[in-house]
Amino acid sequence: MQALTRTYFPKTQGTPIRSRFDPNTGDFASVFYYDPTVMQPSLLYMHVEQFYKEGSRMSAFFQKEKVVRVNHKKQSSVNYWQVYFTDAFNARESGLMMFTLTPTI
Repeated sequence: MQALTRTYFPKTQGTPIRSRFDPNTGDFASVFYYDPTVMQPSLLYMHVEQFYKEGSRMSAFFQKEKVVRVNHKKQSSVNYWQVYFTDAFNARESGLMMFTLTPTI
């Protein structure tokens, strides 16, 4: 069941490069090439009941150094979230984005 409920990005604001999910801890990391011409937010699937009952923490870094504000909004399904990467970097700039999600303990 845990393999079927893994966290992943069905859609990103750019080109996916790699993702890693640990079904034992719920830790998730994803790297993608951010494309400022993609106007839709990224879409994140995270099984709240299975891995994030107590909450979660999202963070992102642009080009491995600039901290990026991660805004998120729940979709109609409790497990799908729109994710926006804003502030802290010039949103017109393309480059590597690293996103992490960790459960709150």
